[in-house]
Order: sequence, then structure tokens, then C-alpha cells
Amino acid sequence: MLKNKNFKLKEVLDWQTWIKEIDPLKIQDLSIEWEKFPFYWQSTQNNWIIDYYSLINDVLNNKEAKPTILIHSNNQNLVYLETPFYLKDWHWATSVLQKNILNRYIALYFLTTIWKNIKNKFNYNAKATKIALKNTEIVLPTQNWEIDFEFMETFIRAVEKLVIKDLVIWNEKKIQAYREVINKKN
Repeated sequence: MLKNKNFKLKEVLDWQTWIKEIDPLKIQDLSIEWEKFPFYWQSTQNNWIIDYYSLINDVLNNKEAKPTILIHSNNQNLVYLETPFYLKDWHWATSVLQKNILNRYIALYFLTTIWKNIKNKFNYNAKATKIALKNTEIVLPTQNWEIDFEFMETFIRAVEKLVIKDLVIWNEKKIQAYREVINKKN
């Protein structure tokens, strides 16, 4: 039987300590010519991405492109990524979370439940520090007292299908309205 249970974030996600942060004033010193990767910061636009850079390998994070969740302490922005990345930070304000079970769908479920629990708990003056985040409780579905990752994935896939269906219906209505306007002019 499916039941919801509270878990502390530190019980379900792994905080990464291998993070390499970049001083943006020194970015030109790190540039090389090779594949470009996203450069993340606490921006609230463009999913945190400031730009794409090609920098020395020593400052590249997540070289294996594992599914990753970033949470910034200043503005509680959350982002999911599956690529190597650079991180602009000077004060270790970004929590970088991973888990072997993560994929896009499970991560989106996590993002939603994390956001629901931190949006009113933290702000610029009450930062979402790593310690505070680790002890933040989130609600997850369980089956036989274990986190039900399969349910999480199935749920998000179903939501995605509904959204796509609604977009198709909306687009068809828009096309029909366009055709009606064109036909009236002829």
C-alpha cells in the first residue's frame, strides 16, 4: 500500500563535496578551446545558466554527466541537469545533490517536493544553507516502508503526458481560430 512519509533531505540525496567553484573575474585565465558547458550561477533567469564556456578541465564539475540537482542558498533556486557544468560561487552557497536512482522524472518529483518545503522556509535573510537543507523534511511516497521511486517516475510521466495533451489541444484551437480568420477574409 502506498503511503507518504517524511524524510530529511540528507537521508535521500547525497551532497557532493567535489565541487569546483570559479571566480568569474578569472574566467578568461581558464579559457581553452574545446567543448562548451553551461556556467551556472544564482541567476533566476535561463535556468541559472549565465553562458556556455570552454574552460580547463580542472574546474569542470560532474564530468560523468550524472543526474544532478542544484539548490542555491541565497534565492532557493533549484535546477536539474544531466551535463558537466561550471559553477560560479565564492562561498559554497550551492548545494549539489545526486543519487544513483535519479533520472529526469524522479529528479522533477524531488524538485517539486523540495520547492514546496523550502519556498516559505527560507529567503535571502534566512538562507537555505547546506546544514539547513540537509535537515529539511520532504514528503515522499513509500511502498513497504521504502521510497517508491517507481511511483515518482510514473507520476511525473503521467503529468508530462497530460501537459503535452493540453498543449496539443491548445495548439489545435489556435490553428482552428487562425483558419477561421483567414477564411473570413477570403
